Amino acid sequence: MRFTVSALPQHYTDLELEALFLPFGRVSYVKVYYDPLTLKSRRRGIVEMPTTTEAEQAIKELQGKVLAENPLKFKIEPDNNRQQQQRPQRGGGNYGQRNDRRSFGQSQQSSYGRPQERDEDDGRRKRTRVPINRKFD
Repeated sequence: MRFTVSALPQHYTDLELEALFLPFGRVSYVKVYYDPLTLKSRRRGIVEMPTTTEAEQAIKELQGKVLAENPLKFKIEPDNNRQQQQRPQRGGGNYGQRNDRRSFGQSQQSSYGRPQERDEDDGRRKRTRVPINRKFD
């Protein structure tokens, strides 16, 4: 069961948050959120405990416990696995995949349907300049 803990003290680290929940059972994941610019704690974190009964007991015992002048608040996160099973499968596009794969060295068609010209010496495409038809007064 995964839940968010808010109103943490400013100085709390991952280890201190884990130590807060260890008396209630095994903790599988702990993360304190930090501001990337100031590197200060955002005063909230996320905790995951493998069994629901231990997590509910920890929330019940720690709900409203005062740490650094503020009572702790908890929010239970939804189970992502259950949501993915209920969501219908959607068809995906052909993103990043090409059905007309060619082996190395075969001539490639440009987007206009013409084969690209290659230099004789190294096999690279020729750089061609297209004249711009502009009238200057």
